[in-house]
Amino acid sequence: MNYRLQKSSLSFLFLLVTSQAYRLFIKEIQIKKVTSLVNKGSLLNIELD
Repeated sequence: MNYRLQKSSLSFLFLLVTSQAYRLFIKEIQIKKVTSLVNKGSLLNIELD
């Protein structure tokens, strides 16, 4: 019984950690996309000037 409980709590922790990592990963990708868009925009602005 105790072993089973430990196993389930470990899997729960694993899920928690992976979901947090996934969220951070997605946030990082979005930030990269935004920065690349901003960089493209600034490059276009420089070309237009």
